[in-house]
Amino acid sequence: MESDQMQHTYIPPKNQPVRMVFILGNSYSGSTLLGFLLTSDPGIVFLGEIKSNVRRDKQLCSCGQVIDECTFYRQYVATFRALKESAFKKIRYFSPLRFIFRNTIKLDTETLSHIRELHSSITRRVADQYPDAAYWVDSSKSLWLLNAWLQVIPREEIKIVWIKRNLKSNIASFLKRGHAFFPSLLGAMLNKWLTAKFLSRNQLESLTVNYDHFHQHFQKEANTLSLFLKREIKLPTHDHHNHHATSGNSGTRKTFTYPFHGFRADTEWETVLSPWQKKITSWLD
Repeated sequence: MESDQMQHTYIPPKNQPVRMVFILGNSYSGSTLLGFLLTSDPGIVFLGEIKSNVRRDKQLCSCGQVIDECTFYRQYVATFRALKESAFKKIRYFSPLRFIFRNTIKLDTETLSHIRELHSSITRRVADQYPDAAYWVDSSKSLWLLNAWLQVIPREEIKIVWIKRNLKSNIASFLKRGHAFFPSLLGAMLNKWLTAKFLSRNQLESLTVNYDHFHQHFQKEANTLSLFLKREIKLPTHDHHNHHATSGNSGTRKTFTYPFHGFRADTEWETVLSPWQKKITSWLD
C-alpha cells in the first residue's frame, strides 16, 4: 500500500486542475459506453463507477491487465478500497426518495473528511499516472454520490453529463438481467424525475446526451461533448490505455479492452419486451 496516498492532499496545478466528469442516468442507460467514448481524448481518464467495489486482485481491468498488474491499480488498490469503504459506509444506502423534499443532504464532518480524502487521492493518482490529464470520469450515476462530491469539490471542477436512453431499450436491459417489469419501470421513471429535480433545484449546469443517437448520429453528440468539456471527443478507432474501469457493463468493458469496431443498433428491446410491455413503455416514453 502506498501510505503517502493516505497522508497527503493533492493540490492540482493552478494552470491545469484535474477536474471530474460525473455521469448521471438510469442503470443500464449506457454510462459505461459513454465513459469509454470520452477517452478518445487522451486527456480524459475513465475509472468506471467509483461507488463500485474492486472485488479481487485478479479481476480484469478494462486496460487489459488484471488488477494487481494494472499500472493504475497496482500498489494503489488497497488504498483505494480502504478510502472508499470509509467514505461510503454512511451514505451508500441513502434512499433517493430523500431528495424529493431536499435540495441536498448535508453530510457529517467525518464523512466529508473521508469523501475529500478519497477525491484527493484519486486525483493525485490520475495526475501521477497521466501528467497531461484534464479530467477523470466517474460513471456512478447515483445522486447520493454526486450530492457528496458537490460538498467537497468546487462546482467549477465537476462537469455533469446526463445520459438518457429510450425507455423501451432501458427497461429491456433490466428484464434481460432478471428484474421485474413494473419495479424496473417505476425505478427508471422515478430516477429520471429525481435527477431533473436535483439538477434544477441546485441550479447545476449539465449536458444531456442521448444514447439512442450514438449509432447513427455520434458525431453530433461528440461535437456537443467537445464544446461542453472543451476537449476533442471523436469516434474511437483504436485501443486506448487511458481507461481503468472494473465496473459497469462487462460486455462494454471487454469491447474497449481491444480495438473498438463501432456501434450497433439498439433494437434488442423488440424481442425482449412483450406486446403489452411495448405499449406501456411507448405510452410513457
